[in-house]
Amino acid sequence: MKLLLGSAIFALVTGTVCHVINPGVNVSPKVVTQNILIDDWHAVPGQNKLEYCSGNHENDLLQISYVNINPNPPEKGQMLSIDFVGQLLDQVKKGSYVDVTVKYELITLIKTSFDLCEQLHQGNITCPIEKGPIEVHREFKLPEAIPPGTYHVYASAYNEDQKSLTCLKSSIRFSPHYLLKENDIFSIENIKKIKLL
Repeated sequence: MKLLLGSAIFALVTGTVCHVINPGVNVSPKVVTQNILIDDWHAVPGQNKLEYCSGNHENDLLQISYVNINPNPPEKGQMLSIDFVGQLLDQVKKGSYVDVTVKYELITLIKTSFDLCEQLHQGNITCPIEKGPIEVHREFKLPEAIPPGTYHVYASAYNEDQKSLTCLKSSIRFSPHYLLKENDIFSIENIKKIKLL
């Protein structure tokens, strides 16, 4: 069960983005306020577009060794593979939660809080989740119908005592499909072939 905590946090973030695209997805949100600082970033180890939120993360209860995402950056309509390795320094119990903010360009689309144990329960995982090493491999397909633009996602996870599990942010740009077709004369691959890039 503890092996899924890292993927649960990432799945919540990804699920939130998918909820923006398909509002029929049930994410059981409750609205919260959250101030997010976007300066002074720190990259999360591994092949990914994740960054730690501003501030000191030495005392986070979820210590991340690395996160590898393939493809990096994610591409709409493609399979996304996530490998997460870390260490959970304390149990995750009922009352743990994740504050999530999703922005499209400068527009806030979602600002909400998820009960972490309720979300894990939907995946047949029950709290408490014992402390210890975490290794996760997840694969899922991103929707084809993600509107082009830049999405900014912020996720702060806390245990039941308000102690930080982790705080991550990411910016992902999805380009229009017509710019990415392999057979199109204006595709990135063809432009590289004729040495315009």
